[in-house]
Amino acid sequence: MSWVAIPGVVKIIMLFQALVWLLNIFRDDDMLLHTLLYLDKDLILSGQVWRLFSFIFIPPVGATSFIFMFFAVFFTIFLGSMLEEIWGSFKLTLYIIGGVASVVISEFLIGFPNSSIMFPTFLIIESILFACAVYNPNYVVRLFAIIPIRLFWIAIFAAGILLLQALNDLRTASLILVSLLHFFVVFIPGMKRSIQVKAQVSSRRNQFENAQISKDEALHYCEYCGKTEKDDEELIFRVAANGVEFCEDCRDQLRVLKSDEHSPSRIIERSSKKTRPPGRKGKKDRWNYDQEDSK
Repeated sequence: MSWVAIPGVVKIIMLFQALVWLLNIFRDDDMLLHTLLYLDKDLILSGQVWRLFSFIFIPPVGATSFIFMFFAVFFTIFLGSMLEEIWGSFKLTLYIIGGVASVVISEFLIGFPNSSIMFPTFLIIESILFACAVYNPNYVVRLFAIIPIRLFWIAIFAAGILLLQALNDLRTASLILVSLLHFFVVFIPGMKRSIQVKAQVSSRRNQFENAQISKDEALHYCEYCGKTEKDDEELIFRVAANGVEFCEDCRDQLRVLKSDEHSPSRIIERSSKKTRPPGRKGKKDRWNYDQEDSK
């Protein structure tokens, strides 16, 4: 289904919206193009099937709002380019098609008021913003090319506007939920898995921190004299084969630790802080050196 992919699909949609907005200005804001493009189930059933997708070319702002239209076009193109870099043209096109399908389902199940013909386009743009905020919440955007603000907070502000509209009217709330169905289908399963993974990581981190040895607790402890590395940082500790730990001063007690008289105890040496200096000779080397001197 690679033929479905439309490179720069969001850019194409926004350029058509800008064109409709300009033509509407030249026609003295008579809204003729809007009435030919907006979503209406009765007109669709009567044969005007182009309205199933033409409503996405209606600009989300009025003809007199030049600054907001300029911001909406360039900011949405920026969001679309970001999402296309993450998903690719194919997945982004499917996401837009899913948004169009969700809005059409909302129209047929509930019905948008005739006074809000720009609302379906606004919801699709909002779904693009929410998708980008999920992937890059900490991305800093220069709002109006001046104010630095994270993408996460822009999405929260947009969601707050939708929430206020939803609280005023149950019908509007239903329209918003159904129109954003494609966003929920794509991201809710991933959000659920992310929350589960974060909970598991937090649980493992707590277990690890609880299992850590306190800074005041000694790591080595001699079973015979009770010394630890905190008593003497130079003290070397040894562990016998049966797991009993003793310090170097108590090595004469090694014979007590033998579990089998026919097999000598296996000793593992580990130093609490410092290892043997590289120039220091072992006991065997020193004994050989003393023999040579005596000769």
